[in-house]
Amino acid sequence: MTAHVPDDALDPRLLMRARGALLGLVIGNQLAVPTERLGTAQAIREAFPEGMTLVRDLAPPPKGPRSMTTRR
Repeated sequence: MTAHVPDDALDPRLLMRARGALLGLVIGNQLAVPTERLGTAQAIREAFPEGMTLVRDLAPPPKGPRSMTTRR
């Protein structure tokens, strides 16, 4: 069950801040996807030697020997 809260009881500024916080969380999480499995700063630098500057860089890097999920 959820409690009913009248619309006038909600502070619009608080709702806007909560929405902004959630949006920031989602965007930050998605920006980290290409690097989250690489493990170390050195592995990230090797996978993206020129940095992450293009939209295509937001795709996960190809799996290979640098990936933590691949065993040698």
